[in-house]
Amino acid sequence: MAFNEDILVGDILRKVGNKKVVDAASAAALRPYHGRSVTIVLWRNGKMVKKKIRIPEFKS
Repeated sequence: MAFNEDILVGDILRKVGNKKVVDAASAAALRPYHGRSVTIVLWRNGKMVKKKIRIPEFKS
């Protein structure tokens, strides 16, 4: 897998206030990316916005 593939953020991250919340299924899907920087794709006002984020190590 490419080091920073684009990941559709709707499937993975939900924002609650300023906190990024990842559910268990999404965390499992992100396992290969833990501790890495990836580019995510956000839909903001109908526009596609690419954003680089760092995915932390999730405790299982």
